[in-house]
Order: sequence, then C-alpha cells, then structure tokens
Amino acid sequence: MPLRIAAVAYTHYESDPRVKREAEALAARGDDVTVFALASEGRPKETTENGVKVVRLAMPRYRGGAAVQYVASYGAFMLRVHAPLLAAHFTERFDIVHIHTMPDAMVFCALVPRLSGAKVVLDMHDLMPDLFRVKFEGRAGDVVGGALEVVQAAATTFADAVIAVHENQYELLLDAGVPAHKLAIVMNAADPNVFPPRKKEPRVKDEVRVIYHGTVLHRYGCDLAVRAFAKAHEQEPSLKMRMLGGGDYVGEVAALASSLGLAAPVFEMSGEHRPIEEIAAAIRDAHIGLIPNRDDHVDSVLPTKLLEYVAVGIPAVAARTRTIGRFFDDDTAELFEVGDVDQMAAALVRLARDGARRKALIAAGRAWEAEYGWEVNKQHLFRTLDALCYEKLAKERRARQKAKEGKKTGTIHTPPK
Repeated sequence: MPLRIAAVAYTHYESDPRVKREAEALAARGDDVTVFALASEGRPKETTENGVKVVRLAMPRYRGGAAVQYVASYGAFMLRVHAPLLAAHFTERFDIVHIHTMPDAMVFCALVPRLSGAKVVLDMHDLMPDLFRVKFEGRAGDVVGGALEVVQAAATTFADAVIAVHENQYELLLDAGVPAHKLAIVMNAADPNVFPPRKKEPRVKDEVRVIYHGTVLHRYGCDLAVRAFAKAHEQEPSLKMRMLGGGDYVGEVAALASSLGLAAPVFEMSGEHRPIEEIAAAIRDAHIGLIPNRDDHVDSVLPTKLLEYVAVGIPAVAARTRTIGRFFDDDTAELFEVGDVDQMAAALVRLARDGARRKALIAAGRAWEAEYGWEVNKQHLFRTLDALCYEKLAKERRARQKAKEGKKTGTIHTPPK
C-alpha cells in the first residue's frame, strides 16, 4: 500500500528542482503524492504531471527587499493553502505532510493533519535566520534573524523529521538544538531523468558557451559574473554566455551588462524563470557552468546548479565558499576566491582554451556523482519518510506475508488494498 503524501511549497512547481525531484521520485516508487504550490501563467490549476497531482494556488510570489512584504506574502500563501490541504486530507487521509521551506512557519499548516495521525516533515531549503541576516543587513537583519530563530525552533520542534540539504546545514541545526534522531540529509543532487549525463562534450568550433541558471540575486554574485564574463570575453572572444532565471536583481544585472557593452548574441538574459526541461536542454548545449556566489556565510548554499552541471557533465567555474569548498576541490571544479572577479575571468579563459582540463573535470565530476548523486540521495529521502510510517508499513508487510503463507496452506488471507 503506497504512502499518501501532501507536499506544500511556496514556489512554482515546474521550476523548483528540489520540490519536483522529490515528489516525482516518491510517485515513481508508487506513493500517492499531491503538491500544493503557486500558480504559474499558462499552467492548469490542477493537473497530474509524471504521476504527481499538482494543485496551483493563484497568487503572486513576492521577490523584493522589504521584510514586511515577505511576511505578508508568506502569510497570504499559508491562508490560501490551508483550506485545500485540509479538504484533501479529510478525503485522502495523508500519511505525511511534507513542508518545503521557506517559510518555516508554514509547518503549522499541518496542525490538523498531525492531530489526526499524519507525520510532518520539514524540508529546510534554507535556514531563514541566517539567510535574512544576510538579506537585511545591520540592525534590521539582527532583529529579523532573532525573531526567525524563535520560529525555526518552534517549527523544528513541531515537525516529526527535519531534512537538511547538506552537512553544514545539518550541523547548524544540530547546534540549534534539533535532536539528531529527527535529522536527515537529502542533498540537492540532480534528477538523472531530467539531467542525464552527456555522452560527449558539444563540439567547440567558433564559440565556447557559458551558462548561469537560477535565481538572479545579489548574494548569488550575478553582477560579479557579468563583470568577470566581460573581462574574459575581451581576452577570449569565442566566449558566449546565457543567464537564465528571474529574481529581484534582474534589472540591476541587465543594466550592468548594457553598461559593459554586452548584448546578444555574446550575452543573453532571460529575465525570468524557465521550466526545468528548458534549463536542462540549455545546460546540455553549454561548455562551462558558472557559479559566482558571494554568500560565504556558514550556511551558504551548495548550489543546485553546480550539482546539475556535474550530473550532465560540464566543467564548472565556482566560488570557493565554505560550503562548496567542503565538497569540491581543484580536481573537481575550477575554483576561485569568493568575490574575485579577475580570478573568475581567468578561470573562464583557461577552461575555454584548455580542452584537456575540461575533460579532466568532467571525468572527476562523474566520480563525484557516483558518491553524492540522486540515486544515493533519493534513498535517504525514502528511508526518512518510511521510518515515520514504520508501523503502517510493517503491518502491511506482515499482512502480505500472511497472505503468501495462506496460499501455501490453502487458507487465504486478503492483504489490505
């Protein structure tokens, strides 16, 4: 009997790789999965995609610089999702409610399902106290961060299991008082169904294609990427770049590119998020992936884009943040010091000109993928959720075993459907 799982995420399902990847992996093994997410233009309100039922709630996603507006937008989503989540629960009786942060407080939308027997999983995409201290600097950041620590503590206490995205985050949650028995790690490894490994690198003839994809934010160093690419292109005119993604920093980055004389076909920006399938096709056509992050705090992200580049088989130029440096070295990526535009530009030029170096990084990436890829991490997800429903699953196994024994003896016991 499959698990019945509700996932709730303040995001667009079709462009959020973690939410989509985890939901589809669970559906593929036979679980009944429903995802509640934000509506997207041109997408149906309710649909089934790759075995996952997706319910889209019509409201805009806020991206900006005002903490009050973030809180208001999060609050509006929690109010909107509450009724359809409860209605579905009373119809289907979810075994698990899987909450994808942010915000942490969204976990309390699962209060009624939890009281009626559902287990609650809190999937920590980011740690909100640290993230908002970076986003809102100074006293405002300290006040907001302090308040969010209280919310995070309450949310992790309420949840039955807490999933971290990498070891740094796991250790921070442990230090914050989350007991080890509640914690698990499911890394943002790329889904091989969407990002299968390439058999060979695209031919390098007249151009070497660089790609950045994902949210366009200041802390992700998108402006640094544009400056570095401009310098690199002056030295190596074969370099071309695409920046695919939306975010609250698109206008500033586009203006910077224009001021540096960058325009199509040398440099292109989508200015908005694109479906994962379109991103995957663009990655497969690229020669170099760029990760310019400047967010070098303890819980700096292990960028999903980096893991997608590795999975497909393109060499990456990446900032040596504390988190990236924990998992990647100079043998697996072309690393540069955080914020150093000249080093980033030099790395782009070096990889554009050195085919042997690109091939060596691709080979090292395959070995990295074998150790940390999605085939490994999805088993961590399965074990975490199955452990929460151990009694139910054990009861079903016993019933099925009894039915098998009954067939041998002629005494038939029908297992539960």
